[in-house]
Amino acid sequence: MVEYTWPAVPHRFLRAGFEHDPGDPVERSSTDSGRARQRAVFTATDGQHSGTIRMTRAEYLVFQTWRNDLKGAVFTRPHPVTGEAGCRCRFVAGKQGAARPDTQTPKWLVPVVLEEMG
Repeated sequence: MVEYTWPAVPHRFLRAGFEHDPGDPVERSSTDSGRARQRAVFTATDGQHSGTIRMTRAEYLVFQTWRNDLKGAVFTRPHPVTGEAGCRCRFVAGKQGAARPDTQTPKWLVPVVLEEMG
């Protein structure tokens, strides 16, 4: 099995707009009558990390090529909250926005939505 790692481009999200959803360890189901039921989830819950990463144009092109080559595969990168190496993630399909030039610097603002694979 091929192990993919984040390429040699920035990986840190900008603070503004960064969101971390650790996942919910409880599942809720509605019922035909009465209160909704809740139960613990016994499998790993997938957290999500979303935000924007600032890259140069050249870094952005490397990132896009790498992402296209992944074809949905899992990769490792530093954890965006703890900074620990080896966080297993994948891109959330259909959630990536369009990159845009940063008006303050000669860089690009690249939106990224990741699903933590546990």
